[in-house]
Amino acid sequence: MPSSRAFSAAFQQPQPASGNKFSLFLSPATPTTNQRNMPCFKVVTNLEKPSAEAVSTLLTQASALVAKLLSKPEQYVQVVLQFDVSMSFGGTTAPTANCELASIGGIDGDANVTHSKAIADLLKEHLGLESDRVYTNFVSLERENYGWSGKTFRK
Repeated sequence: MPSSRAFSAAFQQPQPASGNKFSLFLSPATPTTNQRNMPCFKVVTNLEKPSAEAVSTLLTQASALVAKLLSKPEQYVQVVLQFDVSMSFGGTTAPTANCELASIGGIDGDANVTHSKAIADLLKEHLGLESDRVYTNFVSLERENYGWSGKTFRK
């Protein structure tokens, strides 16, 4: 777990080298705009909870996937898996899932197409869920509405 001081330092607002908010910063140790945000990926499903080993593998791979998709440091990615939930989809209780990917940055219409496909592939591989039985909600968070360690990410 990162220290509070390291976490805070990673979220300070450095100025881009060119004045363009989309450019890379000069210091390689300074996170880019996309890297200073806390993603959370949640999966709620009516499937029975698999073995502890299968859950651990899914948590690990989901965390790595979210970090890659959103270009965030994995040390700040949170993954929540909830099994055995009473759910229906399309009038049946066949296996289904509802997902949410929330982040400050990295969530937009074009990127969400890629995110949706990657999430569907992950859930198919690890849980056997068909993509047409999964809804994914993408949530673009505002800094002042996301907190950690008794603070928010407000500038």
